Amino acid sequence: MDVDEVFEIIGEFGWQQKKYFLFTGMIGGLYTSGQILQIIFTGALPTFLCYGQTGEVFNNTCFLDDKPESCKRLVYTSEFTSMATEWDLICSQAYQVKAVQSVFMAGVLIGAWLFGQVSDRIGRYKTMLFTHVGLLTFSTFGGFVPNIQLHSICRFMAGVNQGGIGMISYVWFTEMIGTTRRAFCGTWVQVFFSLGIGFHAFIAFLIPNWRQYSAVCALWGLVLIIPFFWILESPRWLLIQGRTLEAKRILQLIAEGNGTAHRLPENWDLRETNRDKKKTHGASVLFKHKILRKQLGIQLFSWCITSLLYYALTLAAGSLSGNIYLNTTLSGFIELPSILITTCLLDRLGRRWSLCSFLIFGGFSCIIIQILSTGEEMSGFQVALALLGKMSVSAAFSVIYVYSAELLPTVIRNLGLGILSSAARVGGILSPFVSLLDDIYPLLQYTILGFFAIVSGIFNTWLPETLGKPLPEDVGDICDSNEAFPTRVETHKLLPLEPQSLSVEDEEETSSEKEFNLEETMAILKTR
Repeated sequence: MDVDEVFEIIGEFGWQQKKYFLFTGMIGGLYTSGQILQIIFTGALPTFLCYGQTGEVFNNTCFLDDKPESCKRLVYTSEFTSMATEWDLICSQAYQVKAVQSVFMAGVLIGAWLFGQVSDRIGRYKTMLFTHVGLLTFSTFGGFVPNIQLHSICRFMAGVNQGGIGMISYVWFTEMIGTTRRAFCGTWVQVFFSLGIGFHAFIAFLIPNWRQYSAVCALWGLVLIIPFFWILESPRWLLIQGRTLEAKRILQLIAEGNGTAHRLPENWDLRETNRDKKKTHGASVLFKHKILRKQLGIQLFSWCITSLLYYALTLAAGSLSGNIYLNTTLSGFIELPSILITTCLLDRLGRRWSLCSFLIFGGFSCIIIQILSTGEEMSGFQVALALLGKMSVSAAFSVIYVYSAELLPTVIRNLGLGILSSAARVGGILSPFVSLLDDIYPLLQYTILGFFAIVSGIFNTWLPETLGKPLPEDVGDICDSNEAFPTRVETHKLLPLEPQSLSVEDEEETSSEKEFNLEETMAILKTR
């Protein structure tokens, strides 16, 4: 049997896999959301009074050349502290706060690419543990450094490890469940990130000191080291490495955890996958084949734009008028309806059309904001449109993870997702500076974001559908046909029943092909 056939017997999402689901949500969503978006609170712009040289008082404005040094005395009136209050990063120096977030995202870009390759070589488990400890360590140090330069270095290194743990934990979990549960679990695991936004906003409300808040957000990750004592390596990765006995042992342990070990045959084994590892481990494989190049190009653009929209709209929520903690919490919780919608549409409308619809709808929501603009201040309806756009983009983010994981073959799935995640980080690097477009024309950022969202949605119509199709294991599963996932039923014609004159070698190949076609046909019918 192959891995998917074993999961059909022992359970595609049993009790043991539910534990893995909780672990992935905690470490890849609840914990990392605080790392990615902590800049909303650690870099929050304060209200202040600037006392000029001759006694003038300026409210939230610096004297003369817009430099903090031009103020004879600065008095911060906000109830919280942040990097801005400690290092006077206001007025002309406020860009440094945005730069810190861009530096973090640059680290995520490098980490996603680097650890994507590392995990394909040394395994998912070791890479997850290493990157989680690294993220925890550098994030903690970042809360105690004396200046913005050292803080930026710590945030960069934290970003490198964030790029690894965020992507690899998702890939690992995808490989631990059955085919028919991928969409459901891949969508609902995003709930933890949405809840994490509200969770960390609540911590920031309780701890208004930015250094203490940063330390708490990092150190509670110590609790998440405990599950590493019982989680297992991906059996799919082990099988690809030729470590069949280890993969079989892990599947047996999952079956015991699910309480379904008795369903397995008395004598069973895993079907080994024969492939030239040198041809499948390198990133060059993604660019050698025309079909892979086309798919990768579209996905790179889509990941970049989706990430740009998501983080730009999330950071914009923190700068809306009103309570910063409440606004950020609402920005996170607005993602929950999108997950419900995604769950309903993903297995009905399919991956491709779901992604296209969410991007196009979110794009139009953003464009309408400026069409209805009457000034720099947003009306209540425009704020609702911004939240609606955030909800749509969040849904697109949920879909794109599932979609790309199903498009890429197992031998380069982690590497491929690492490259795509790097593209998303380019969008994340740019996102803090998108708000500067409003200095050119009020609310211009929403029009630009909406335009790119619509273009991305249109491009995705050129990708193939993956709903109901098995995960491709090798590059040949994609490149042997014009379809993204050529099933054996489509690419290998069933042989006629009438006896033919065949050589001994042809007869053996024919017998093997018949058996393979019957097995694949039953699997496809069962899935659909």
